[in-house]
Amino acid sequence: NTLLHSRLATIQQKYKKEFNVDISIDEAKFEGLNQIIIRRITLVPENRDTLLSIDSLICRLNLMKLIFGNIRLNSLYVSNANVNLDKDKNKDNFSFLFKTKDKDSLSKKELNYASRINNLYTKVFNNIPTTLNLDHFTLKVRKDKDKFAMFIPNMIIKDGELSADTIQLKEGKKNIYSYMKGTIHHNKNTIIISLKAEDSTKIHLDFLEKWKQLKLAFNTLKFEINKFNYSSNITIVAGNLSIDGLLLNHPKLTTTDASIKNLTFDFDFHAGRNNISLDSNSLISINNITIQPFFNLINHNANKEFELKIRIPEIGSDSFFSSLPNGMF
Repeated sequence: NTLLHSRLATIQQKYKKEFNVDISIDEAKFEGLNQIIIRRITLVPENRDTLLSIDSLICRLNLMKLIFGNIRLNSLYVSNANVNLDKDKNKDNFSFLFKTKDKDSLSKKELNYASRINNLYTKVFNNIPTTLNLDHFTLKVRKDKDKFAMFIPNMIIKDGELSADTIQLKEGKKNIYSYMKGTIHHNKNTIIISLKAEDSTKIHLDFLEKWKQLKLAFNTLKFEINKFNYSSNITIVAGNLSIDGLLLNHPKLTTTDASIKNLTFDFDFHAGRNNISLDSNSLISINNITIQPFFNLINHNANKEFELKIRIPEIGSDSFFSSLPNGMF
């Protein structure tokens, strides 16, 4: 417990010194060899609203990983977690989270897209516990006078299956209900997540329209990464994004609501030391229209080189015009 308190004190001092943020913890202790219990956590930036509060957090670490200096969560229980993102004119309580190191220090490091993507993906998967019980999670977002909230009564991950039977989105007097399902396989680094509106309604993200003039709604959204591989400074990430019942409206796209019944994107990204490419076997489908894109970015340090190719296989004119987004043309 002395080691745990010392480590937490170091984190508290770092956040106070670098970001002027106070982290308060009422109780923290080890229970057994690999279980940590932390109660009543708050994270408060100076002169701003509380960013994070958690009643209790109980995590069980992978003991073998811990022995070799790696932290990997076996299980995580979180009770009454509240995240509050608050922005008023030029002040907010969260931008410190996105601060990066000095550009000069970054430029001195070797550019390696493959390694960076692998490190990021590995960190994400290492922080997804094998077993999760998230009990009462609330997210509140305020930008000036506009407010948005999301409430999840319970989210669990068990035996690779993810589920949240109720997700409530609240904006003003409007309440939208949806649910989430998915699978996560740590040994294969693969993930599938689907979000679907209840009662065949649409999930409307009205705050995007207020903030970015983008009207966006959909019935179902599914995201999948079915292949991840890193070897010899090459990272391959392949998967699929599909959206059903998509509704779009933006001044730069259309003057009326544009609707797309089915939109899918089968992607196959390859990253090397100094380039990122979207392989030509990737497919974009807009209703019955199929598009085969190819994209390549090469970083030459002093400048960048871009290559783009788009191929549309032959399609009947009736099928083509009937597949165009309604309202966009």
